[in-house]
Amino acid sequence: MQLSATRRPFKLPDHWLVTSQVDVIPFIQAAILEERNLEQSSNARTPTKWQVAYMSPRLGVLNDIPFAIPFEVRVSIFRQFVASDLVARGLLSTSRRHAFGSASSPSWPGSIQSSIRDSFSSSINTGDPEELSLNFTVVVQEFDVARTVDLIPNGSNIVITPENRLQYIFLVSHYRLTKQIKEQSEAFFEGLSEMITPRWLRMFNQQEL
Repeated sequence: MQLSATRRPFKLPDHWLVTSQVDVIPFIQAAILEERNLEQSSNARTPTKWQVAYMSPRLGVLNDIPFAIPFEVRVSIFRQFVASDLVARGLLSTSRRHAFGSASSPSWPGSIQSSIRDSFSSSINTGDPEELSLNFTVVVQEFDVARTVDLIPNGSNIVITPENRLQYIFLVSHYRLTKQIKEQSEAFFEGLSEMITPRWLRMFNQQEL
């Protein structure tokens, strides 16, 4: 038996959640009310996280320690925020607001990171990586033109071995998910922040988003 299988859990299930101390329905209602008041008081200025926590205690919890609130509750609050914003802009009728806010959450496909990890676990973790003749480079296609990018200095001359293959996997994943799409990601988040208030997104971590 592996040692990891005999370990006791560090904490009880749902240990961090505050649902046992907080009535969820009033919390949601109060958070929505605080958001409306914050929008009216802040006008064009974007409040800092400290200001949000000071002016709106429940919004402070959602921004600073969102893991204390169950995911389903945060999704419900997020939907209510979006519905209130649409009503204020005249894009959603008040009669349809409740249905919009209570809609079920969509099921999302697996993350890109999982796909990349699985694909490498199959061109790296089985057999000898030296047989694949890989080095610390990636090939990038730009306007149908291929170019080679070094992941580390002199990467084209460093062969992937069993000893450095984890470093290679990390560097390729980091390049594909961060560096290669940096400009597109910045443009996407700039456009997204114009449609959705950034502090609403801080209620979720990257896996939940």
